[in-house]
Amino acid sequence: MNADIIDSYDRLPLGKYLDILALPAPDGDGSDYQVAVIAILTGMTPDGVLDLPLGDYKRAAEASHFLTQPVKTTPGKRMADTYRLGDLTLVPVRDARKMTAAQYIDFQSLLKGGEQQLPAMLAAVMVPEGHRYGDGYDFDEVRRAIRDHLTVTQAEQISAFFLTKFTDLTRTTLTSFRLALRLMPRKARRTPEGRKLMEMTDAAIASLTGGAGSPALMK
Repeated sequence: MNADIIDSYDRLPLGKYLDILALPAPDGDGSDYQVAVIAILTGMTPDGVLDLPLGDYKRAAEASHFLTQPVKTTPGKRMADTYRLGDLTLVPVRDARKMTAAQYIDFQSLLKGGEQQLPAMLAAVMVPEGHRYGDGYDFDEVRRAIRDHLTVTQAEQISAFFLTKFTDLTRTTLTSFRLALRLMPRKARRTPEGRKLMEMTDAAIASLTGGAGSPALMK
């Protein structure tokens, strides 16, 4: 059984992890939840899991205990230049300043969508080799490849990198906007609207001070 069950984040596809996160909260003694988790990790049906010999079931339950620990990545480890996911080779955009406006807007929008949007969020910053963002390929195919083949460890590393870059870029944009507001005529800055814009910009910049982490994987 140990050879047939996913037993680490390094082997766990992002999609299966999101399926586990989407399971209803355990109730009672939690046995139904444990069966559902093992079914996802093994690719079996819940009935198939219940038909396992008790010894195999116990070993499968023990193998799943890695899910009780946070995702860990190697400090300082660089992202790969490319990721081979199924039939696709995806290239992450390393420089946030080179993102297209469409990428930036899509990434920002998907960032607010919760953990189940993580594959789509990563698809906004990982482009098939030889393509520009949104040009000549199927976005949903990229999203499915990320969901089915990118491991949780890889997803954590990539999302943390881009969220940090996104935070830095957003802070720079807001700082420039604040400077532009301060260069407005004093009369305009002292209107209720002008003061409100300054307050909102300062609050937004302050909210970014704490850095960034993965919205789904840091839980």
